[in-house]
Amino acid sequence: MRDVHSQNFGLLIAFVLPGFTLLLGLAEHLPIVRDGLGAAPDTSPTVGGFLYMTLAAVTLGLLVSTVRWLLVDTLLYVCGLRSPLRALEPERTAQFDIVVQQYYRHYQFHANLLVALPIAGALWQAARDTWQPWTLALVVILELILAAGAWDTLAKCYRRLGEKLEGGETATRLWTP
Repeated sequence: MRDVHSQNFGLLIAFVLPGFTLLLGLAEHLPIVRDGLGAAPDTSPTVGGFLYMTLAAVTLGLLVSTVRWLLVDTLLYVCGLRSPLRALEPERTAQFDIVVQQYYRHYQFHANLLVALPIAGALWQAARDTWQPWTLALVVILELILAAGAWDTLAKCYRRLGEKLEGGETATRLWTP
């Protein structure tokens, strides 16, 4: 088995964690998911259940990533956050991969969780008989943090791409720390 390193850690935070967050929300409504997660008191986790839940988390994470691409990436582009990358020279692929692993995967995590968290929160809240105002407050606070994190990591990613691949700064003119 391979050790955790920057490439598979990046994939874990970009897709599996947001997908798992959505699975937790679905567990409140789907007994098969609740049982697969071992959340039911009369069941214990199994290797097969772990595999199925991991595959479900990856699938949901990729679905969330598609929604992120449609909504968040488009919004950030409209707000002026643009990639400096025009064409990638073959000798620069190693530098590109470094930037992707150090910055873009973190952006994917922030933006994917930005999409998954309100859905999971709504599913969790819908399973309760009474409304919990702290749930909404917590989701709103986390959404603001995730939105700031998504902007920051994507801006840094684009800036580093500009520095490493084109030897200059990016065309980003909005807030970049």
